[in-house]
Amino acid sequence: MDYSDKNVLKEKARNFVKEKGCLNKKIFYEICRWKSTRQTKRYQENNEADIKEITKFAFSTKSERLRIDSLTILSGVQYPTASALLHICFKNRYPILDFRALWSLSVDISKVTINYELWSS
Repeated sequence: MDYSDKNVLKEKARNFVKEKGCLNKKIFYEICRWKSTRQTKRYQENNEADIKEITKFAFSTKSERLRIDSLTILSGVQYPTASALLHICFKNRYPILDFRALWSLSVDISKVTINYELWSS
């Protein structure tokens, strides 16, 4: 997906979340595939009802830990993808945390665990 497609995806996701308070399977899948194609089969294993319920909870909770951790309940979603879901759905609020971001900060990725403590620091 090129840069302009990312902007279209952001707008579509943000509008949907603003209106419905959650993601549907189509938008969830598009964001996950934009972040990483490796888990495609696992993303598809999630059903519409679970995606809506879990993203509704994640997007409405006051707890930042529960916000990101709850997204990892979904099949194929770990911290990097969960952070991408939050980044896409909430304008200028959440960074994407993955090995590329850590590498750009000169972090030795073999010596860190991507978890809530790292994400919130």
